Amino acid sequence: MNEQSHSLRQFTRAYCTKNTPLAWAHLLGTVVVFVAVLGLALASWGNVILTGFWMFAAGVVGVRLYMLQHEAGHGTLMDKTIMNTRVGVALSFLTHCPFHQLKYNHNLHHAHIGDLDERGSTEIYTMTVDEFRRANWWDRLRYRVYRNPIILFVIGPPILAFLLYRLPKNWRDSGPWSLAIHNIGLLVMYGTILLL
Repeated sequence: MNEQSHSLRQFTRAYCTKNTPLAWAHLLGTVVVFVAVLGLALASWGNVILTGFWMFAAGVVGVRLYMLQHEAGHGTLMDKTIMNTRVGVALSFLTHCPFHQLKYNHNLHHAHIGDLDERGSTEIYTMTVDEFRRANWWDRLRYRVYRNPIILFVIGPPILAFLLYRLPKNWRDSGPWSLAIHNIGLLVMYGTILLL
C-alpha cells in the first residue's frame, strides 16, 4: 500500500464507526421531512405547480430514505444487525423497495461488480464497446434507448418501484414470504390512504 492510500485510509477511519444515536436522528428527521412534504403536496392539491414542486421535493427526500435503507442493507446504519433489518423493512414501505430482496440483490451486485461473466447480477445492464460494435442494429437501438438518461432516471424508477419490485429478480432466493408481506403491506397502506 502506498503512502497516499494509507493517509486516505487514516483520514476516513473516523467516519467508519457506527453511531446509532446519530443514525436515529438522520432517520427520524428524514421521515418527518418526508411526511411533511407529502402533507404539503396534498394540501396544495389542485394547484398543479405547487403540488408538482412538493412532489418533486418528496422524491428528493425519498432518495434520502432509500440511501438510509441501503446503509441498513449493508448493516452499517445501526450497531445491531436486528435493528438494521427492522429499519430496512420499515423503510421499504416508504421507498417501495422490498428490503430483503434489495439486500440480497445489492450484495450480489457488490460481489460481481466489474465481472463481465456475472453481469446478470447487477442492476443496470452494461455492454462492452466490443459487444456493442458486434451487436446487430436492433440490439444497439434497444441498448441506446435503455441507457438513455430519460429512461434510466425519469421513466425507469416508477416502473421499477411500482412494477418490477413487486416480483424482483431472485425473489425465491431472498425470501418469498418477506416479499409477500411487503406487497400486502403496500396494498393495505394505499388502500387506507384511498379510504381517507
